[in-house]
Amino acid sequence: DLLKQARALNISEAVVEEYAGKVGEKVEKWVRARGGVTEDDVNSIIAREIKKYNRDIAFIYENRGKII
Repeated sequence: DLLKQARALNISEAVVEEYAGKVGEKVEKWVRARGGVTEDDVNSIIAREIKKYNRDIAFIYENRGKII
């Protein structure tokens, strides 16, 4: 999903792949520390982590599927 949002914003795929790798590591660490998580939990942590690197991608990620 992050790559899809990046394309919409004309952000380099290489840059977003770097972001996605870092976010993926954080999400994996977060999930392993918990017994059970929901899809909403995972989406929330992804949005929070991607916001550290690019607020525009985070905004689109948080609002995907909604009418803006």
